[in-house]
Amino acid sequence: MITTAVVFDHRGRTKKNQPGPLEIRVTVNRKPYYINTGVRVLRAEYKHGVVVDRPDSNELNERLNIVGRKVEHEINECIDKGMAVDVAEIRRRVLDVGTGGGSDFLDWVDERIEIIRPTLADGTMKHYKTLRNKLWEYGKLRRWQDVTVDGILMWDSWLHTLKKPLTKNQEKMGMKPELLGDAGVYNYHKNLKKLLYIAKKVKVIKENPYEDLKGEFKRGDKENVEYLTEDEMYAIINLEVQRGSHLDIVRDMFVMQMFTGMAYADLMKFDINDYKEVDGKWVTNADRVKSGVAFVAHLLPPVVEVLKKYGMQVPRVSNQVYNRSLKK
Repeated sequence: MITTAVVFDHRGRTKKNQPGPLEIRVTVNRKPYYINTGVRVLRAEYKHGVVVDRPDSNELNERLNIVGRKVEHEINECIDKGMAVDVAEIRRRVLDVGTGGGSDFLDWVDERIEIIRPTLADGTMKHYKTLRNKLWEYGKLRRWQDVTVDGILMWDSWLHTLKKPLTKNQEKMGMKPELLGDAGVYNYHKNLKKLLYIAKKVKVIKENPYEDLKGEFKRGDKENVEYLTEDEMYAIINLEVQRGSHLDIVRDMFVMQMFTGMAYADLMKFDINDYKEVDGKWVTNADRVKSGVAFVAHLLPPVVEVLKKYGMQVPRVSNQVYNRSLKK
């Protein structure tokens, strides 16, 4: 059984008094799929299946009817030819995704993030979710036509008006939030650039605007990077803490990072079975979790000592708890 209906923002992401998307819901054997019509209205402006109380109501309703008729036509074509109803293919035909004409960029971002989710570390997935939320909040990179060099530059200007969120302790201390720095803004551009690279690769768009913006966005000042001296490293190693305590576990994890160069994500994926003991040394060939870059490494004595303490396994601590404990 196949049914269609126009619904308002099925994801429920639209904030109060903000316009949200009208979508065509195609239900195939009780499973719903959604096609964005490109029409955005306030919740109160869509009643009983039509747009109301707007000077452009007639125009928007006609657009809904046109998209609806196209969807119905494609469904009927599939039925007449005895083909399975492929809503993704219907969406491409109706919205002309290949040329970017009329398709909804924000919906594509949502869908693509879900597709690549299994390949991402938890921390990286969190960054993509934040990017998605900020794109929806910004609202001006909504359609593929908006994703231009000028559109990206305007997005950059808006990002520089954002403020860093305060921690609970900072709020209690009455601290005022600071503006997002170049490094924070750069991370948004980095992840959006990756998504647009995918969009070009799968021929959703012909050009990635970031290709014309090389060197435009700064990573932030990394000239004066702080690092631990050898004395500081051994001060951490020799720090007397209660054995088995949170601080003891976190200290041991950091020792592993100091002597392997592993990022937190790599540490959480550590498995001694990936290593082989060769001439008394544990050696491995592997790939970085976040970058996929191959590397060869062997475990130095301080690392082996930590692993033996925990039965050749790495203790599991959330990133938030880990960072908080490291500060202590």
